[in-house]
Amino acid sequence: MRGFRDRGILYAGVLALGALAAGSGLSLWQPVQLRLLADLFGGYEAARRVHFIAMAGISLFVIVHLATSVSMRLARGSAQTYAFSNSGIGCAG
Repeated sequence: MRGFRDRGILYAGVLALGALAAGSGLSLWQPVQLRLLADLFGGYEAARRVHFIAMAGISLFVIVHLATSVSMRLARGSAQTYAFSNSGIGCAG
């Protein structure tokens, strides 16, 4: 069950990064109109850093998630292909 808890923490973390990216992105997009939001991040330059780090974290999550999904699909696919070919089902001969 530990893997499910770890996975939940990672998904919650990426949601938090998404909220940070959205908030900092809004403060970068309209820095004059949303000055209070930019000040919440510590100013325009700090909002830029927060946005960069949040987007890097989201990108890293997506890359690792895709790599894990592909590797699991390949591992399961090769095992299924091996079992299918040894069963005699669909084999000519």
